[in-house]
Formats: sequence, C-alpha cells, structure tokens
Amino acid sequence: MRASLVEALVGALLLAIPLGLIGGIMLLRITERRARAVGRVAARIAAGDFSHRLDERGEGEEFAVIANAINAMLERIEELVEQLRLVTDSLAHDLRSPLTRIRANVEKAATFASAELEQQALEAISIDIDRLLRIISATLEISRAEAGMGHEQFSSFDLSELLRDICEIYQPVAEEEGLKIEVEPSGGIAFVGNRQMIGRAVANLVDNAMKYAASGRAISLSAHDTDEFAEIVVGDRGPGITPELRGDAVSKYRRLEEARTTEGSGLGLAMVRAVARLHGGDLILEDNQPGLRVRLILRRELARIAEV
Repeated sequence: MRASLVEALVGALLLAIPLGLIGGIMLLRITERRARAVGRVAARIAAGDFSHRLDERGEGEEFAVIANAINAMLERIEELVEQLRLVTDSLAHDLRSPLTRIRANVEKAATFASAELEQQALEAISIDIDRLLRIISATLEISRAEAGMGHEQFSSFDLSELLRDICEIYQPVAEEEGLKIEVEPSGGIAFVGNRQMIGRAVANLVDNAMKYAASGRAISLSAHDTDEFAEIVVGDRGPGITPELRGDAVSKYRRLEEARTTEGSGLGLAMVRAVARLHGGDLILEDNQPGLRVRLILRRELARIAEV
C-alpha cells in the first residue's frame, strides 16, 4: 500500500508540473496580450487620438469589466476635451472680436485727437489692448496644446532647417541689439511633429534669450538626435536663472523679479513646455556657465504613433 501511494504521488506530481506550467504560460500570454492592448490604446490617447477604445470581448469576465471601465473613462475624457475645444474657440472669438474693434476705434479716435496728451493716452490704451490680445492668444495656444490639440497637423520636417529659418528671421533684430545668433552645424534631423508650434516655441526661446543676453555675446541654436528623442537647445550668455527659481520660470503668469522691467506676460516658457509635452517630451532649464541653456526635448516614438 505504501509503495502504491508513493507511485501515485510521484505520478500525480509528474502530471501536475507540466499541467501547471502549461496553465501558467497560457495565463501569462493572455495577461501580456491584454496589457499590450491597454498600452497601445494608452499610447494613442497620449498622442492625442481620443477615439481609440479597448476591446470589451476579452478573455474572462474580469478583463471585460476592466475594459468597460477604461472605455467609460476614455469617453468622458474625450467629451471633456471636446468641450474644452469648443470653449476655447468660443472664447477666442468672443474676446478677440470686441478687443479688435476697440483697438480700431481707439486708433480712429487718435487721428482726431488734437492735444498731444490725448494722443499719448489713446496710444497707451492701444498698446494695452495689443498686450491683452497677445495674452489671450498665448493662453488659448497653451490650453490647446495641453488638451492634446495639434496632432492633426503633424508632418515630417527637418529640425536643422527650422533652426536656420528662425536664425535668418531674428538675425537683423539681433544685429540691432548688438547680439549674434549662431546655429551649430549639424546634419539633417528628420522629425514628425507640428512644425508651426515647434517653430513658435523656438522663437519664444530666442526672443527670451535676446531680452537677457549680454551685448556682444552670441545666442546659440543647436539640434541633436537620438533614437528615442530629438532635442533643440537654445543657449545665451545672460544672467541665467538660479536652480530654485527655474520651476517658477516655466509656470503660467509667473515672472521673475529680473523680468519685471521687460515687456511680457509670463507665458513664453509655459507655452514652450506645453508644446514639448504635446510631443511627449519636456522642457529643461540648465546653467550655461554663464547664462541659461534651454533644452526642448521631443519624443520620436510618440510622434510616430500620432502619425499612424
């Protein structure tokens, strides 16, 4: 009887091991397949395409419940983003139109003003209206980028060529300010993204560098390429920003004490960071020894996903 029991236990063990391995492998394959499906949909959502959903006809009731909950969450996110788009479009129309009419009326009134003080007052009002329009435009642009809008305009372009175009545009202004703008030589760097938004972001960085760069110094532009990221670097030789203040510098409507005397709204770096995050990257401020070195990091894989 003892020998029979030992033989039965050994046989059961020999049978249980392969069955357990087979069952574990099947369960692992099913879990991996569902995890990859969730990952693909999440990547699409991160790329700004909110139309993708999980297949609710999954293996097992538990996976179906999870897929149903995630799909409900994605539908709510898509609804909120669409509402945000409608609100921002309405806000842009409702605010820009009356402000533009007010500016036109102020300019018209300035032509009839006889006293110099009256003309100066009307010109100051017109300047303030222009500043308000720029703030509204920048705020709407940041909101759109943070909401993932702009992927529909993704296209393939050369980052190095973009930097050369911006350098050519700002070169005359820089020469008037006693500055130099240099683009470090590099080969063609092909990238898929929103060229208009990236160009505006780089222009903001160049504009900031020109405000604070020391006279006679050079502002450098460069582009670097890796397998996963593309990077644009703008460096100046100005006073720079201390590490403890760099978080405030990229926040909305936050201006450092050194920038209080210059014109601006505190939205330039915030807009650049929103563009970077739209492309799956980030904005990093570093010490240029001396000056500020700004790295605009753009993720390649997210751009490919958005293109598909």
